[in-house]
Amino acid sequence: MRLNETLASGSSSAKAIDLLTRNKNVGLFPEGGVSREGRLRDFRKGTALLALRTGRPIVPCAILGTYASFPRSAKFPKLFVPLKLKIGKPIYLLKEFSESIDEMALQKGTFRIRNAIKEML
Repeated sequence: MRLNETLASGSSSAKAIDLLTRNKNVGLFPEGGVSREGRLRDFRKGTALLALRTGRPIVPCAILGTYASFPRSAKFPKLFVPLKLKIGKPIYLLKEFSESIDEMALQKGTFRIRNAIKEML
């Protein structure tokens, strides 16, 4: 089975594709969850897959100060730790019309997205 055929019609990925094709925005966390160590984790390929499937750009964002505000050992977040949101330039992961979305395209796209966010940190 090809990677671009793996999305089930009822999945959250299918819902995201529907929204993106209707020019709606979708917020994603490409790491797949919260980093408990305060470091950037490996990214999953879903963000790149959605961008390749829909032709919509990825706008990389980085939230700084979250680990200092709410370290793993804390029961509650610290109230007066400043948080900063950085918004990067859009990344377009375009493919040729006849090109299928393969593992290499997903890896390259994921790498570009991760590097853009890494530079903002």
